[in-house]
Amino acid sequence: MAEKEDPILPLNTISPPAFQKSGCLSKLWTIFRNKTRLFWWLLIVRLSVLCWSIYVNSRQVSLVYFHNQTPNDTEAFVPEQEYEQARVVHLIAGFCSILGLQLNIILTCVITFFNVLPWVWNRLGAWLECLQQSAKMLGQRFFLRKQEEDYEQQKCDYHAGEVEKSMALVLVLTPFVVIPAVLELPLDAVNLVASVVLFALIAMAVTGLAVFMLKNGGIAMKWLYIWLLFAIMPLILSDVILPLLETRYTIDSNNTSQGYEEMSQLATSVDFPVSSIYVTPEDPQDPQINLYENAYYGGILLNKRIVLSKSIFRNMTSKEITAVLGHELGHWKLGHSIHRFVLLEANILILILLFQRLYRKHAFFKAFGFHEEQPALIFALIFFCFIVPPYQVLVSLASNWLSQFGEYKADAFAATFGLGESLCAGLLKLGTYRTLPMDNDWLYSLSENSHPSTWNRCAALKTD
Repeated sequence: MAEKEDPILPLNTISPPAFQKSGCLSKLWTIFRNKTRLFWWLLIVRLSVLCWSIYVNSRQVSLVYFHNQTPNDTEAFVPEQEYEQARVVHLIAGFCSILGLQLNIILTCVITFFNVLPWVWNRLGAWLECLQQSAKMLGQRFFLRKQEEDYEQQKCDYHAGEVEKSMALVLVLTPFVVIPAVLELPLDAVNLVASVVLFALIAMAVTGLAVFMLKNGGIAMKWLYIWLLFAIMPLILSDVILPLLETRYTIDSNNTSQGYEEMSQLATSVDFPVSSIYVTPEDPQDPQINLYENAYYGGILLNKRIVLSKSIFRNMTSKEITAVLGHELGHWKLGHSIHRFVLLEANILILILLFQRLYRKHAFFKAFGFHEEQPALIFALIFFCFIVPPYQVLVSLASNWLSQFGEYKADAFAATFGLGESLCAGLLKLGTYRTLPMDNDWLYSLSENSHPSTWNRCAALKTD
């Protein structure tokens, strides 16, 4: 008599004996087993990009660590003590960056593996419904003056929709995104709070409008509207919002006596209005507050301006200040802001087209624990955190190369006025005061920096 064969069980029904004995391990095994293949691919993509960033930052930290002596050609401009201080600060920043990336890897694994996003999304809906019910009851209590027993009998007929929950999620995420970024800017407490609040309001409005368009717009027109919405945001930010947050005053012979005549003559010679050159005031209690933004050219179509930090007038000679201004005038004359704006808009268009192709595909939502709802904001998080990063790495390499090329061109523009040597001296001083490294690893520079290293810029100026 033939022996009875054991039935062949599917792989997803088999669990190791050790997991069968432990309830906790059994749950972990169940979570692991239920993850789709798409989830693992997207997680691998995300972790690969983070590991790439760790590798690139490690190369830079290693280079700065072994460059522990002031180069001979910079000793005249940068004292050894100041160079060492800038080097130590950059080393600390590099280690913190690597630590932050490692923490990002851990949080990514925990949030995605344990389906934290669906839990937060569902809790937001419940919180919004409770908030609306409380507001309704308070309104009836103080304005309609109904009896207290009537309130307990009422039931809330409000159910938070996708637009409301999306705006609430943006509000929750805003502190984690904005505060680390704005802390690096030279802003006082009032402007710091104003920046966070303003960003939160704009982000909530844009998110709500974009989600509303996706849910209610036509098949073709809604994507056009969304592209226009995100296309004009950089323009509004650069030409309207940032000028409102800046504390500045125009240069004149009273507040910028050092180098005023030279700067005025240089600006007039290239037809740039002197009235559009500004100086940021120093904080008398903290003179170092303005050392971060030493000089920059801003504005795309409106409010074209050059802003200089007051601190550079204290630390530089008149000719060095004029050379720095000449560099910023080069950005204006060569139209670099327009070039960056056009490339940014093209990148936004490509991302929206790719978003449109993948949007509403149920497999992406299922991979991250959304089996019923398909929120647009959740897909946006999946899209920008797990799908786009490899593309963005390539875009960053290309955009940083173009930006560095533009910096060399702006340096060369200043050098045509005989300011090359003074510009090099000014760059060395600025790099030290801003605790920037004098040299960068080539791969780190191409991946992370929009500006070339100070040494490379000085070398290019000497060859011109």
